[in-house]
Amino acid sequence: MPIPQSAWILWSVASLLLFAGCRSHDTEPADSEPEPELAEAASHVQEESSLPAEGEAELEPAIEGAEGPAGGPVVYFKPDGLSPTYENYTGDPSVIHRLRANLKGRVAGDTLVLKAHWDERHKHGTFTLHLPEADTRWDSLSKKVKDGGTLDLGTVQPVLAALGAYRADLGARFDLRLLAFDIRLSWWDKRSGSHCTLSGVANDPDGETPSRCFKCVDFRVGIHEICRTETSWPSTVEGPKKGLKMLSSALRSTPP
Repeated sequence: MPIPQSAWILWSVASLLLFAGCRSHDTEPADSEPEPELAEAASHVQEESSLPAEGEAELEPAIEGAEGPAGGPVVYFKPDGLSPTYENYTGDPSVIHRLRANLKGRVAGDTLVLKAHWDERHKHGTFTLHLPEADTRWDSLSKKVKDGGTLDLGTVQPVLAALGAYRADLGARFDLRLLAFDIRLSWWDKRSGSHCTLSGVANDPDGETPSRCFKCVDFRVGIHEICRTETSWPSTVEGPKKGLKMLSSALRSTPP
């Protein structure tokens, strides 16, 4: 279905406004020294990385008293780099409630972690939904990556669309600039340490279309991109051997 012209206009306005807001501080130090390139590269890889397990255990549910599957999975909210105002926006209980409802039946787990991150240096925002490690519905994708088969993202797209709807809800309720935040899904395998993400495509206000590449974090090398070989999904994928192995591991479920 074609995206309404009004949605494109809103997204374009949000992109133009983004550089002016969502910061943790009103001003930046005038005499700050540029960081070394290595530190910047490490920062970029860290931004792509998953939440450490011990950090997730300390998070509080975004909606107190939430009981899980009856209203959708419990969402643990982690803001990072946002001002208090935007922390309140992105963690708004009514918006999180709608996200939970949209995720009901889309993930096989009672809890999820939603991270709202603002990178002040690059003026870039991201909403990341960290998916349950024990969810077995990605196992078939893991096997197809390993065997060189065709990946059908039919189970992934509705989850990404739910995150896109969360972003759209924020923009409509609070601030258009939030529409310019990227959205991505995150898979983590604690046994191998593999962590991979899949974003929504750029210039898609609804956030319903998966991008052409998965990204897997390798702290020694950087980011491995595992991309589809066809013009659209379903498709086989290609990329560095190490990256393919990491993606297969990240998509594989981990018993609780």
